[in-house]
Amino acid sequence: MLAREHARSMLSACGQGDAPLSIFWADEGLDGGFWDALTLQGLGGTRKNLFIRNAQLLSSEVWKKLSAVLGVPRPGILPVFFLESVWEKGQPKLPPHLTKLRCLEFAEKKRWIWRAPALDARGIRRFIQERASALGLTIRPDAMEVLGESLPPDAASVSSAVEQLSLLAHDGVIELEHTRNIARYTPDLVLFDLIRHVQEGRADKAWHAVLREGDSGDGILFPLLGLMAREGRMLWQLQAGESVYVPQHVAGMKRQLAARLGSAGLARIFAALCEAEWSVKSGRLQPGQSLERLIAELTLLFASTPMCDMAG
Repeated sequence: MLAREHARSMLSACGQGDAPLSIFWADEGLDGGFWDALTLQGLGGTRKNLFIRNAQLLSSEVWKKLSAVLGVPRPGILPVFFLESVWEKGQPKLPPHLTKLRCLEFAEKKRWIWRAPALDARGIRRFIQERASALGLTIRPDAMEVLGESLPPDAASVSSAVEQLSLLAHDGVIELEHTRNIARYTPDLVLFDLIRHVQEGRADKAWHAVLREGDSGDGILFPLLGLMAREGRMLWQLQAGESVYVPQHVAGMKRQLAARLGSAGLARIFAALCEAEWSVKSGRLQPGQSLERLIAELTLLFASTPMCDMAG
């Protein structure tokens, strides 16, 4: 979303904002339709914009062909390549054949390249504040804490949540109660509530959160698996003594929880997640049945490390 917004802003700035947009996905291959769109100009000088997503997946041969084609100016045709790579040491990790291309060197000299890391746990509060400020909203500190902890580091999810909050805010102020109100419309917040109850070993509250949504398991199971896997990785890193960002107000509790579970307990989390996913994909269980078993197993696991012992 961050890259798309920047690209659209760039198109508007250079007078291409109202031109038709076509989107191509590199992992599906670039067919003849793409090459025609990139190279053929209409008699009337029709303008067009091309977005090529996941362009880092294109082979070296395709990139060489692209580099040659892009060397010929075609007024009105503006391609934008999205290199959606992971970042390492503060830079995007790109395939070696891509970094040596003439078109990339030329784009660097022209300052046509925009780099930005994905949102992470450290930057999400700043992004929430930026979105709120753009809508003329003020967020109370306690509401910001809930949003910063609950919303996933995903620009689209954050933007959607802030827009919903703008409809609830009184005089442009977002209160803590508003974050509770949007939980029913924002599945991510419901899932974080569910995970918290599971980690407290409270199966009753966990099931109350599920039943409150009237969900049979189909809409909750797989998002829960993804978020719980992320939580498990964070706990594993903490247990291993690695540096990982954790919100300050829960950092001590998370570290103690990771230590109490130990490697064996943390491994059980991942085993339970794998079993839940495989049982559905293999057809052995329905999503609701798998969700029931997963919640039961995880609450029993976390209940063996009582949260009340970790208050200090």
